[in-house]
Amino acid sequence: MTLKRVMAVLGAAMGMAAVTAGSASAGWHERHEGCGAECYVKVHTAPVYGVVRRDVLVEPAVAYRHTVPASYAVVRESVLVSPAQVVWTRKRDHYGHEILCKVIVPARYALIDRQVMVRPPHHVVEIQPARYVSYAHTVKIHDGGTAWVPVGHRHHHRHWMD
Repeated sequence: MTLKRVMAVLGAAMGMAAVTAGSASAGWHERHEGCGAECYVKVHTAPVYGVVRRDVLVEPAVAYRHTVPASYAVVRESVLVSPAQVVWTRKRDHYGHEILCKVIVPARYALIDRQVMVRPPHHVVEIQPARYVSYAHTVKIHDGGTAWVPVGHRHHHRHWMD
């Protein structure tokens, strides 16, 4: 409980005592008129208690470092097996003559699966927050006591012995 709050509670307690004294003193004054220019009544106040909450550390915060392994994927690629080339072939025509022909052999490709790294290994820090337990206990904020409080006066003055 903060000092500001303690003072507020204390002020409220003293104000309550003054109101109680004022209402009690009106009846007292009617029974004891003529006590003079200044009259005071003795007021008793009870001790004032409050609750104080305190957080106590049970487990401190901890940071964990994890290594996340690399991520891989399989990629299908077309690779060149043999390039395009020009070859000469020998043939015979319908009459039996030998013919030399230029032939273009297209390139040959094959599909292969290749593993590639999609994401490199990296570190992740995970923080586990601290754990606290809240304890509450009662404390005395102000001792009870006695105070003299002015009594409200009436305008007519009669002797209190009447």
